[in-house]
Amino acid sequence: MNKSTALVIVLMNLLIAFLGISLVIPVTPTIMNEL
Repeated sequence: MNKSTALVIVLMNLLIAFLGISLVIPVTPTIMNEL
């Protein structure tokens, strides 16, 4: 495994994390209200 593939994997993980956070933030207040 060379450096470029490791860098791509890290960037993909960051992108997935940002997408997950951006999806979770709008939904969280509604879940809290339902609880």
